[in-house]
Amino acid sequence: MLPDGLDSRFVYYYLRYIKPIAEQRATGTTFKELSGGVAAKLPFLVAPEREQRRIADKLDTVLARVDACRDRLALVAPMLKQFRQSVLAAAVAGQLTEAWRRENADLVHSAHDAKTNAEEDVPEIERWLVSLPKSWRIRRASEAVAADAEIVYGIVQPGPKLAEGVPYVRGMDIVDGRIQVHQLLRTSPAIAKKYARAALKGGDVLLGIIRATKVAIVPAELEGANITQGTARFRPSNSLSTRYLAIVLEAPATQRWLHAHYRGIDMPGLNLADVRRTPIPVPPEDEQAEIVRRVDSLLAIADGLETKLKSAQSAMDRLTPAILAKAFRGDLVPQDPSDESAAALLKRLKAQRSGESKASKGARTKRAQSVAGR
Repeated sequence: MLPDGLDSRFVYYYLRYIKPIAEQRATGTTFKELSGGVAAKLPFLVAPEREQRRIADKLDTVLARVDACRDRLALVAPMLKQFRQSVLAAAVAGQLTEAWRRENADLVHSAHDAKTNAEEDVPEIERWLVSLPKSWRIRRASEAVAADAEIVYGIVQPGPKLAEGVPYVRGMDIVDGRIQVHQLLRTSPAIAKKYARAALKGGDVLLGIIRATKVAIVPAELEGANITQGTARFRPSNSLSTRYLAIVLEAPATQRWLHAHYRGIDMPGLNLADVRRTPIPVPPEDEQAEIVRRVDSLLAIADGLETKLKSAQSAMDRLTPAILAKAFRGDLVPQDPSDESAAALLKRLKAQRSGESKASKGARTKRAQSVAGR
């Protein structure tokens, strides 16, 4: 219960303002706590009563606008995610290069009648076949990789962490389509040699096959590195662009296909046999290059917008503390000389508190006398 003379909204906003100070003085490890004694020593600013209301009214208005702006910004991230997904979906369905095919008919060689084994699995890939251009083929992943490098996973037990040795890539090392080279663990050359079949080359494509089906392209600096059993390696054939293969594996339709073949509950993963059967739509090589160019251009736009979004969100996060600081410096609303002074208000609050203390003491004395007289 607040005493007369203190606006509850003013007190609420002031407590928000000094929250960082309170957190600095709190103790504890897992859960921070602020003792009553420490809380009592926190600074508390008091403005004239009418000015408190003006400050609270202004903060109600301004911070509501800030919150509304923050809410609108929060809608942008899902929109960017949907945009990226739409770009990938259009790319692997031939929609992104539909006009390009009309303009470059001489570069497009029809392979519609050249069925592969994958095209015999009609129930699983019919949705691909319905929408694919006639000049495209569809292959199993096992048919889209180099003949001398089948799709494999890597080291089952990499052994203890070593300061020196052969680096290996885990699923958690793939973040936003890139391998976090700086955090790779290392195994002994002897263990890596046992899994030489999974040794990496620059331009290989990796796919997470346990829990998250993340995708990344192996950079040249990881030549000779390895992977774990939670990651599958694809080495594209000469007729398949590395970047295009990564786009296909990241595309929504492929991701749905992979997730539909998950096995297990606690640790859902993909059987390597299913990974090798993954349908890969393959356009002519010139069109692959055009798809890569267009996808990368559009995703670069999305990345730029995301950078601006994060900057705007960071500015929003700084804005509320700045507005509160301005309010409690006395700069947010104009002063009114006719207001009761803060000193007079403090005197009134002190007198009110003193009166409450005497009343409480009198009540205790009465109760004590009543008990004694029984």
